[in-house]
Amino acid sequence: MNKLNKEWHLHHRMPKNTTLEQRIQWHLEHKQNCACRDIPQKLKEEIRKRKPGKS
Repeated sequence: MNKLNKEWHLHHRMPKNTTLEQRIQWHLEHKQNCACRDIPQKLKEEIRKRKPGKS
């Protein structure tokens, strides 16, 4: 999974001092637009916790 969408990254930089919500949102958008890497495991776990009925 190393398909970098350079254009997306140039226009969607991760802000400094992000909240957990901001990080989750950025990574979800990133996943839809770029395949350079997967969502970090800790964030995946947090996303799962927030979705009722999903495990």
